[in-house]
Formats: sequence, structure tokens, C-alpha cells
Amino acid sequence: MRAPALLPIGYASMNTRLEFLIDHVWQNATLTPDREALVLEDVRLTWRETADLVNGCAMAMLASGVVRGARIAMLSTPRPEYVVVMMAALKVGAIWLGLNPRHTARELRFIIGDSKPMLVFSLGLRDGRNYLDDLDEIRSEAGPFQLVALTGERGSAELTMEEFLQRRKNVTPGELDARAAANRPGDPAVIVYTSGTTGEPKGALLSQAGFLDSYRVQAALWKAEPLRIINNMPISHIGGIGDITAYATISGGTMVFMERFDPVRLLDTVNKERISVLGQVTAMYQKIVDCEAWRSADLSSLQLLWWAGSEAPLSLVEELGKRVQKTVTYYGMTELTGSVSYVNNDQPLEVKARTIGHPRPEFELRLANDAGEPAMPGASGEIQARGKNVFLGYWNRELETKTAFTGDGWFKTGDIGRIREDGNWEVVGRLKEMFKSGGYNVYPREIEQVIESHPDVESACLLALPDPQWQEIGWAFVRPKSAGGLDTVAMASFLRQQLAGYKLPKRIILVAEWPVTASGKIDKAALRDQAESLRLH
Repeated sequence: MRAPALLPIGYASMNTRLEFLIDHVWQNATLTPDREALVLEDVRLTWRETADLVNGCAMAMLASGVVRGARIAMLSTPRPEYVVVMMAALKVGAIWLGLNPRHTARELRFIIGDSKPMLVFSLGLRDGRNYLDDLDEIRSEAGPFQLVALTGERGSAELTMEEFLQRRKNVTPGELDARAAANRPGDPAVIVYTSGTTGEPKGALLSQAGFLDSYRVQAALWKAEPLRIINNMPISHIGGIGDITAYATISGGTMVFMERFDPVRLLDTVNKERISVLGQVTAMYQKIVDCEAWRSADLSSLQLLWWAGSEAPLSLVEELGKRVQKTVTYYGMTELTGSVSYVNNDQPLEVKARTIGHPRPEFELRLANDAGEPAMPGASGEIQARGKNVFLGYWNRELETKTAFTGDGWFKTGDIGRIREDGNWEVVGRLKEMFKSGGYNVYPREIEQVIESHPDVESACLLALPDPQWQEIGWAFVRPKSAGGLDTVAMASFLRQQLAGYKLPKRIILVAEWPVTASGKIDKAALRDQAESLRLH
């Protein structure tokens, strides 16, 4: 994607108030116009070029009839075009959403039918799959939308990206300024659909203010100079949209895109592009440290490494800390827009592996008991949040939105937390994952942590399965540190010394590698299918 000469930086729409995420694009284009912003192989766009492209794309959207609140969808791998289209949508007051190329036709049909976008930008032929043809078929069922081909031939699309950008000629900068001036911090900005591993996905509606408030905090905490970060998470995931893209934009950094996750190539890119900040989900880091290249990779440019998605096993935290001096993690979720609790680098490895650190004072967070009252010191309670960072609600789901909040406006995360004696918070389970065995409440994360404390275990996942005698029982999937290095009989004996009888998993299954979802988390649906298959044989 090359940057055509579109508009000069410094025209009337340059907003120095920094009230919106998009304002940081203009600030970067003014303060560091020649700094690289978006990099993909031989494409290297500066912040000035990026701002020009965003302006031109926003004007083309207006020329296409995009009204405030209209949905604009994008099916793509992480690429520079993704940032340009998303920022342009935010500028004109539209609602942007990302679609993952790993989504099946059924999943795409549901999301598009639910969100009803008026514009869809998409990859064409990729890995033997023609996404334009898929989308053309979907719109005959899910409703009309204009299709724009991001790369390659037009195919089933009305326009190529270059042809779409030409529409900007029909709109003046003043018209764009007027539209941007109508934006308000509380306006909806992005829909992020949950992974839907336990049912149809729900679209979390995030606000303009939520993005700015959340990632200003992250940018202030995670400084690097120069900031150069790999952008390789799905554009449909809050990790890619927020933790990388919004964070780098507010920080005025450089995003180096990788369309596919490849641990060896990633390590090579860290060296060649002098990456200073690396953020990945835990499962990705496990693949990185397991590959041969990890031991010899040049990581001297890395100033900061962070992980997300789930707790990292202590052994993984130790290994990462051997190669990178500053390692951090945090707690957040899609509905919170960003992170609300952070673990600092100066904390012991055990704290980084087992806790979510301390809530930031910029956000409201509490632990509540079953009665909705603050949990007593040392007791467990649901983590609940309130504030501008919290999402606006679930798209087209009024009832589910209402039940997601308490009567006094606190969002119920569903995570069970506890404050340790050292003051750090830890997540001890999920309300939805809690199951009853013999009348007792069982929280899977508690059992997983005990299993992971065994010296031969890398990580664990506990699932509840129906049982005629006990109502539900736990099955433990365990990834050993090395092949053949774990005896399940000995493991069962170890657990009997650590857990009450009702908490003991009734079966232990060893796995060489975790199946993962499109967002990089352990695919519990796939594990459940495996468990059901084993029960039948």
C-alpha cells in the first residue's frame, strides 16, 4: 500500500485537543512526520503518509454515503490498510469491526448478518480461499453491502482499494472537518465479537473515550524509545486493535506487520527491524521458546516484553526473563476495552505468573460477593468494573446487556478474584466455568494452578463433564515440559496430597500441544470434543 499525495498536514481538521484516538494520528504526523508508522515488507509508510491516507479514505467514505453510526467491516490479516480504514471510520463517526480470515463462512455470515455493515473491505484470493466470492454469497443472504477488494483483482467486488480512494475527489476537506467535529467521546467506535466458544458470538460495542482512556494508561506505563512493535494479532481481537494498534498510535511508535504467526520468522524480524516492544498471547510465547531459534536469536533491541490472553506458566515466565530484562503482564478483557490492572517489572516471577497485580487508580474496580456487596478482606468475589473504559453494551442484545451490569452500573466480568496478603490480585476462577461436583463448587483455575505447580508440568486446562453420580466431574488436560516426562499415576498421587477429594480430576490426559482459537487462546471446545470421543471408546 503506497501513500498517494492526498492532503497536506495541518489543514483545519488537525485537532490538537487529543480528545480521540484518531487525534494522535495527526499529532504524530506533526511532531514526527518522517518516522515510520506502518511497515509490511517493502511497504514503509511514515506518519505523514499514514495521516494523508487516513484523510483520503475518510473522504472516500463520506463520498460513499457513510453516515454516523454506519458499520464498516474489514476482513484482513494484520496489514497497513487495516489501520488506515479503521482510523478513517473513527474519524467520520462510523463503527468499525474486524473479521478474521480464519472465520468460517458460517461465522462470517452470522457476524455480517448481525452487524449489517454498509461497506466491507476484504482480501481476495488467499491460501486457496476466495474471500470476495464468500462475501458476495453472504450478502445475498445477510443483506446488501458494498464490497471493496483490498488486494489483487476486483473479482466479485464493486471496487478495488485504489478505485475506492479516488472517490475522495467528490468531498472537500471542509466537509470532512464538519463530520469529524460532530464526534463525541461517548460515541460508539468499534464492535469486537467474542470468540463464541460457548455459543453464538456477541458484539461488544466499545466507545471512542474507552479507547483513548485505556491506552493512554498503557502508553504511559509501557514506554520505549524508539517504540517499534510487531503487529501480528488478529484485527478482530482487542489485543490487536487495542494493546498493539491503539497503544502504538498513542505512543507515536512504529508497527511492523506480520500476517502469519511463525516463531522463527518473528524472532528474525525482532532483530532485523530492531523491535523494542513485543506483545503476544501466552500460547504464542510457548511456541516461540520451544523453537530452536529461541536460544540463539538476537533480542538485544527488546526493551519490553508483555503477554496476555491467560496466565503464563512459571517456567515460561522464567525463560522469557532470561532473555529480556523487562517483562510485564496485565488484566483486561474485551468489554473493558483495555487493561485495568498491571503487574510491574520489579515484581517477583511468581507474582508475574500467578497474579494480575494491582488495579490502576484511573479505573474503578471492585470485588463483590453473591449479594453484590464488597467482598470481605481475604475472601473471593467477582471482579466488577465501572467507568468510561467499560463497553457500551452488546450489539443488538438489550437483555444480555442489562444482565451484564449490576443495578448500580458495575459490569460483571464473571472472573472470580481474591486479594492476596501481598496486596496483589489474583484470578481464581470463572463464574461460568465453575461447576458443581457432589454438591461442592469447583473452580477450574484453582485445580489448574495446583497441576502447574508440579515441576514436570508446563500448563494445564480443566474441563467439566456431566456425570450421572456426581453431577459434573473434572477432566484435566496437561501439557508436560518434555515428551515422556510425566507419569499420570504419579501426578494423580501428587494431586491427592494437594486437593480435597471433590476437586480431584477424574481423568488426566496428556497433550503435546494445545489446540488454539483464532484469538490464540486454548480451544476448550476442541478439548471437549476430544474428551467426549474418549468417553465413547
